[in-house]
Amino acid sequence: MFRYSLFKSPKPLQYTYIPRYYDPEKEELHERIRAAKKDAGDPIEGMKARIGKSYHERLRERNQSTRRAVRQSNTRVFVIIAVLFVLAYLFLTEYLPSIESFLE
Repeated sequence: MFRYSLFKSPKPLQYTYIPRYYDPEKEELHERIRAAKKDAGDPIEGMKARIGKSYHERLRERNQSTRRAVRQSNTRVFVIIAVLFVLAYLFLTEYLPSIESFLE
């Protein structure tokens, strides 16, 4: 039977994660060796696998270049907005008193 207390709360569950070393070059080498062994067995399936892999590589490169272009565009827009704010501030501090006196 469970007994609930007013001030005690249950302890959170423990999560034990042991990080492992990841070497992308080694993984790519193992993938290429596996693909070469697969190609030796059935040439048609190997050709399909190569075409699919090249398609996915081109798609990944295109996504990376798109992200890079978007990041550059966002940076450019931010710099332009900052320059416009500085110019507007300088213009208002310099010419606003003369504009006010002209309007009066």
